[in-house]
Amino acid sequence: MKINNKKMYTFSFILFILTLSIIWVMNTNILNQSKQVSKAVENPIHKYNFIYSHPFKKNSYLISTDNGNDFKETKLNFSDIFSIQNSQLEEKNLLLFPTHENKYYQLDDSGKLNVHNVNDPLTFYFKNKLLSIQSLNTTVDNNLLKVIDNEYNKKYSIELPSYLDKSTFNKDYIIVITNKINDITSLLHVINRKSGKLQKSVELTSPAVDLIFYNNQILITTEKSLSIISLNDFKVREVKYPLQEIMVDKIAIHKDKIFISYGNLVDGSANLLLLNSKYKVLDDIPLNVPYSASKFRNNKFYVLSQFELDEDEKFGGQLNEVDLSTLEIEKTINLPKKEIKVQDFEVFN
Repeated sequence: MKINNKKMYTFSFILFILTLSIIWVMNTNILNQSKQVSKAVENPIHKYNFIYSHPFKKNSYLISTDNGNDFKETKLNFSDIFSIQNSQLEEKNLLLFPTHENKYYQLDDSGKLNVHNVNDPLTFYFKNKLLSIQSLNTTVDNNLLKVIDNEYNKKYSIELPSYLDKSTFNKDYIIVITNKINDITSLLHVINRKSGKLQKSVELTSPAVDLIFYNNQILITTEKSLSIISLNDFKVREVKYPLQEIMVDKIAIHKDKIFISYGNLVDGSANLLLLNSKYKVLDDIPLNVPYSASKFRNNKFYVLSQFELDEDEKFGGQLNEVDLSTLEIEKTINLPKKEIKVQDFEVFN
């Protein structure tokens, strides 16, 4: 059968125009959403902030409170937000990250919403006055790490294998974790800030979850062990967890003690594993609350419990605040119930 090229070109042109129109409408809607959100609620950000979102629902909600009793709700006209974090540049600014879009949102305390478009989906992002670290998921096999380092007058990009998942830094190094897709190992990449070059890549035997600098070493919580990497020779030492049926999450240092948060896979409860500076286990503290997500902030540990949307359930979730000095829960916040689940939180001290 002979193809009519003229008809084919006409159809392609119409399809091209339709595609441009759809993109324009979507961008216009996003801008309109920004205006609507900015008018919706003044001062939407408080000490405790929670994002409720779902990929297939039209709206997300920011629920915030200072005392855990009175809540303010900000309706956001976009969906698929599963991560929020505080901006390091401005006081009381929140960054909201969608899972499947090439953008992120910045909400300030006046209610103004800014949309920041990026070339590819972000896997993580950090920015303060001296350093910007941005990871873009360019293909299935590659991530592009973009760094602007004002302290050393460096600006560079490094292509690394997917999936760049976590990052941290100190005055000498930027550390990036690659969790290989469909693999059971991770790679730790060490970037020298003074040269702006990749200095070393170290293979880990288990997928990495979180990382922190401590005593000229890098501590990495992996699924199976605490990995300790010396910054002198980059050799890896592993300390096995006392339990294996656990879902390890965050790591923090407080008064020269190491805290590792985890969820018990048997009953779903939150726990804190406490180690000394020689990586010996001192205590395993059950918190007796369900584990969904957690964060360490300013000598406190916060654990979020996501509740199912059952008719009999009164609340949408719960946040418990633990003092790392006393290891006691000193505050519990019961969250309002919505038609979608709470996904993440951020705390301003």
